[in-house]
Amino acid sequence: MKLTTRLGKSGLKIKDLLKTNHGLQGPFKNWDKIEGSELYYGQSYGGEPSWKVFLESGTTEPIPELRNQGVAALLFIPIGNRYLIYMFGYGHSDLIEGKTEWDFGVKVVINTIKGDAIRSLDSKSLGRKAKTKRVQLGSQGSIAEFDLDIMNDLVSQISGVSVDTDFAKGIVGSESLMMTVDMDGSSIRKKSQQILKRYSLTTYKTNFEWIDFISPVKDRALIEKLDKELADKLSDAITNQDYDAFVISYPEIINDFAIDHVAYGGFGSFGEFDYPDISEFIDDYRKAGYLKLEHELDRLQMNLYDDTDTIKRPYSIYRSLSSELEYSGDYYVFSNGIWFKLDKSYYESVNKFFDKLIISTTEFDGTGQTFHGTEPPYLKHFASKGYEVLDQIFYKKAGEKIEMADIVGDNLEIVHVKAGTGSAKLSHLFNQGLVSARLMLNDVGFRQEFKKAIHDTKIRSVYNVKKFYPEEVTIVFRILKSGKKFKVPFFSKITLYDTYQKITAMGYKFRLDWVKIGL
Repeated sequence: MKLTTRLGKSGLKIKDLLKTNHGLQGPFKNWDKIEGSELYYGQSYGGEPSWKVFLESGTTEPIPELRNQGVAALLFIPIGNRYLIYMFGYGHSDLIEGKTEWDFGVKVVINTIKGDAIRSLDSKSLGRKAKTKRVQLGSQGSIAEFDLDIMNDLVSQISGVSVDTDFAKGIVGSESLMMTVDMDGSSIRKKSQQILKRYSLTTYKTNFEWIDFISPVKDRALIEKLDKELADKLSDAITNQDYDAFVISYPEIINDFAIDHVAYGGFGSFGEFDYPDISEFIDDYRKAGYLKLEHELDRLQMNLYDDTDTIKRPYSIYRSLSSELEYSGDYYVFSNGIWFKLDKSYYESVNKFFDKLIISTTEFDGTGQTFHGTEPPYLKHFASKGYEVLDQIFYKKAGEKIEMADIVGDNLEIVHVKAGTGSAKLSHLFNQGLVSARLMLNDVGFRQEFKKAIHDTKIRSVYNVKKFYPEEVTIVFRILKSGKKFKVPFFSKITLYDTYQKITAMGYKFRLDWVKIGL
């Protein structure tokens, strides 16, 4: 039998977990004589399929009534001061978002499998792109085979081979736990106790200790404080039309083919959009007459519609936003409606790296002259003997356009330039430099095109296509920003830290430049 279950947060009652407009029949209390249990069942949704009208347009014969219907059931089993919620059919759609433990299924799985017994893994990057990906192996393997950055990627689902087939044969974990088990209805109480015990174990620390580098915050008082900071930050972003402070994205992997458009709700919006985009949300909110945040975040919606203008998936804006905060000496990431705290030692090591970097006499230069302008005029008017501007010259590979560099020098400096210190801009800058450096080292075709793009014969002569020695080359990241002191957001420090390690590991020299922007 296949079971799918979620774990309600401590202290919540069934009325706190179940949507008020669920439409299911029930409750049927004390199911199988389990005191305090409740069963709900019925139709989760119903409607005419969108393709019926199209098929009718090509025939004079009437097509009988057709309806899509989703059956659903929810079985609430009390255990301690919380509930295990067994979901059948489309039952999950009748639960309130954010009321179950985000790491429940993942923790049960990693307490049940060996370190080299992973079959598939879903993750979401904590960067500005909020990249979601799924990696699936033909057999089973260790975490090293799943291209996971344990400091920047959040595991959202994992499956593997159970070491305890009495507990489960097949097992998949996300916010939900999906298991293949041998049981009948009379053993659900025992199975529930086994599941909760497995969730509480710490045996995962032997092979999966890294999962706690980014751990969910469960202190309710702290969550309330962080939520207040988040709302204030979004309000400022709306007021100032700051599109860099947040990312809005699908909270889970979505079949784009099934989605016709996205619309935001809860504030009188009439806009329709192809994909989630924070700039479109902010502009839409402002067009509705709100120049600051005037709604509760969990009351605002991001609705995904199909081609019949029917809501396919509704998500709260609260669950769809991603951002980050430094609060009381710690660093927090907000994603999928959950607050995560970065491992304290990692937080300190990133700050220590940055503080050391900006006092370095060889790897940081903040002594340059003040420039009055932004990136395009800086490059346009850049005039320095021994340098040439290559801005907007691209190398095309596998359909992708890759910017080679902004400035190159006869001293073997390859310079990448960006104005401003928003996380999105700096992530683009560091990624641009990293991709270019990697291709310069490993791709002869890139080196040929790079050299061909340089017009100055002296500069061109110092770059050898066939024999390339990275230790002779300096990769420079030049940031144009105002201020008396060089500061960047903590998330950008993380990206910088990662970029620095990868650039230097390839053998290159590294330098960070600060050009002050004058008023």
